[in-house]
Amino acid sequence: MDIKALSGNETDQLALLEIKAKIIRDPFQAMSSWNNSVNLCQWRGISCSNWHQRVTRLDLHSQLGGSISPHIGNLSFLREVRLQNNQFSHRIPGEIGKLFRLQSLRLENNSLGGDIPENISNRVKLVHLALDGEIPSSLGNISSLKRVDLVLNSFQGSIPEILGQLKSLLELQVSTNNLSGAISSSIYNLSSLTAFIVAENQLRGSLPPYLGLTLPNLEYFYFHTNQFTSTISNASNLMGFTISKNQFTGKVPSFTMHASLWDLEIDDNNLGNEGKDDLNFLSSLVNCTELEGLPTEVGNLVNLGYLDVSENNFSGEISASLSSCTSLEISYMQGNRFEGSIPQSLSSLRGNDFKALIYEYMVNGSLEEWLHPTASSLEGQGNLSILQSLNIATEVAHALDYLYHGCQTPIIHCDLKPSNVLIDSDMTAHVGDFGLVRVLLGTNHLHSSNETSSLAIKGLIGYGAPDSPGERMDIRDVVAELPHIKNMLHGTRMHLPMNLKKQHLSLCKIGT
Repeated sequence: MDIKALSGNETDQLALLEIKAKIIRDPFQAMSSWNNSVNLCQWRGISCSNWHQRVTRLDLHSQLGGSISPHIGNLSFLREVRLQNNQFSHRIPGEIGKLFRLQSLRLENNSLGGDIPENISNRVKLVHLALDGEIPSSLGNISSLKRVDLVLNSFQGSIPEILGQLKSLLELQVSTNNLSGAISSSIYNLSSLTAFIVAENQLRGSLPPYLGLTLPNLEYFYFHTNQFTSTISNASNLMGFTISKNQFTGKVPSFTMHASLWDLEIDDNNLGNEGKDDLNFLSSLVNCTELEGLPTEVGNLVNLGYLDVSENNFSGEISASLSSCTSLEISYMQGNRFEGSIPQSLSSLRGNDFKALIYEYMVNGSLEEWLHPTASSLEGQGNLSILQSLNIATEVAHALDYLYHGCQTPIIHCDLKPSNVLIDSDMTAHVGDFGLVRVLLGTNHLHSSNETSSLAIKGLIGYGAPDSPGERMDIRDVVAELPHIKNMLHGTRMHLPMNLKKQHLSLCKIGT
């Protein structure tokens, strides 16, 4: 049939039926309405313009299986292609490059291969893909591109230098891949960037000395879990700044200009000059009114309930002014070079006698260090056997069981993650960090740790050891914890949308 002789609506219908013909798996019958008895603009996943009734949006994400038909290129009025969260395989059809009106292309969470078509429209503003191999350099040719989201893939190699030509780019998100090498200076000069997210790769190099000058609009700077060195650059107007698990050195800069900052993570680096002023940056947080769980200033931390400055090179004496932190319940300062004694003035905290808990040293660190070893991790970590992983998961489950059934009042941990699971010299797992526990006082009555301190847990001060399992726990009672156990076994992390503020932050593990 001569497509040129057909009306535009008929051309679109033929193209859609060809797309349907390539679908070999449709478990939810998403395409059952795709037939001649229904107007194509009423087919599921199809949007048309009101004026000329041409297809402008293709939106299908229902675990469909098969391949993407090259006839997609005949839907010439398409502006959005949203085929994420399916099971498409084979290559991305080059005919997508014919869609000159295309503005959004989402193909993530599939099993597609190949490159992005070289002639893809310069009107595209969003590209969200899931591919193997290297990041396609052809992305650098899409001058209108505003958002690149390549999170949670298996990309290797470096971040293409040509991306530095994307002068309209607002968000670059390439975290959780296998990227390596240094980031080109041209990318650090993309003045339009508001989100620069490259966390959980193997990237290295130094930060520009004046980050705020080259990236004046930057709001989210997530570089944690890489191999960056050098001192920390500063910027202004940041809302999220995470550089934990790298090799940064030197003093932590002032955060005076970051009134909107709510996410700050700088743990597991080599920060500090072993000087008495190493913690002076804390006082610069006085204007950071959005911080949830961090101090407002060292001498007046009245809202601080949780402080973690662990695993750095901070030194000097612990300030007696922390006694003003009337809400402070938990503080972690291990892994530094602090001197002197614990100030007696801390006895005024929470209106009770101060009780200093000296925990047993866990020689094998945390499960986080085994699953995601860094250059500063203990030697030999990162090599858990299947048996060790299963034992750790079982021991964590026993600890949770004890919290729920072995205490006078049931306890829900609410913050189970690898960094809160500590490993002793016998490779026995211990659950720690009870800053977010919820105390189950009645059938439908949960109290937070703000109202009931974790110190009230029977026989449980620092760690929840797996030696008091009690009776068997109903699986429904711990279902919320299971994703964390699965991630511990697989060595992956849980991810939250960037626009969701965390409800609990620390300072130098300063993060979740």
